[in-house]
Amino acid sequence: MFSKKKNAPHPHIDCLINADTVINGDIIFTGGLRVDGTVNGNILTHESKSGTLIVSQQAKVEGRVAVTHAVINGEVQGDIIAQEFLELEAHARVSGNITYHTLEMHHGAIVSGKLTHAIRVEQSKPEEIIIPFQGTFQETPQEEPREEPGEVSLEGFQEGFQENLQEDFQENSRKNSRKNARKDF
Repeated sequence: MFSKKKNAPHPHIDCLINADTVINGDIIFTGGLRVDGTVNGNILTHESKSGTLIVSQQAKVEGRVAVTHAVINGEVQGDIIAQEFLELEAHARVSGNITYHTLEMHHGAIVSGKLTHAIRVEQSKPEEIIIPFQGTFQETPQEEPREEPGEVSLEGFQEGFQENLQEDFQENSRKNSRKNARKDF
């Protein structure tokens, strides 16, 4: 009756972003990351590796989050993708869409966005997750097996996410270089 959570996040923290720290840029990590400060950028786990993100009550993240496990108790302004487990604690404030496989939401947590359950598929790749998708697909010149309409595999989603992340990174770099050039005058 009172057993451990099956898909609970890893308890080990490898990196801490202090409450007085502000990070402007994307973070790609493996293992455990705890954010007590502010991150202005995307937070993702490194490719196919596992990672646990903990966002504390005083923390703020402005950007997309794509990790295997997440425990949110602070503010996130951006979409969240939790491939395995997402826990929204009592002080969590999320402005963005959430895609999850397992969700635990505490009384008091606030979500301004859409919740989408990612369905695990038991096929040749047991780690594959199908995420409902409401956009359109562009035709590709290669003949590849097509997913069902309205669904995209995690592998395809990650490729698109990485491309968008690179575009965002380049755009932010251009903006920052223009700001720095203005400061010199």
